[in-house]
Amino acid sequence: MTIKQQWDRLPHLGPYPDLARRAMVCDLYFNGMTIRQIATAVDVSYQAIHKLLKDAGVPLRPRGGNTGPHSRRKR
Repeated sequence: MTIKQQWDRLPHLGPYPDLARRAMVCDLYFNGMTIRQIATAVDVSYQAIHKLLKDAGVPLRPRGGNTGPHSRRKR
């Protein structure tokens, strides 16, 4: 079953916090997916996933970028 199918099977509670969806998004994020990857997988906006994670109190990872040896932003 795909992530989108799992997402669609979860109950939607309207404007109230949807704890099952929040738990799924947090689990995906903690397992290494980016916010953009999660948003694409469940066909929801980046902003919606970002807000869901922030409302859940999840510490967000720093934004990435090109940090390879050829980059001006070397670490």
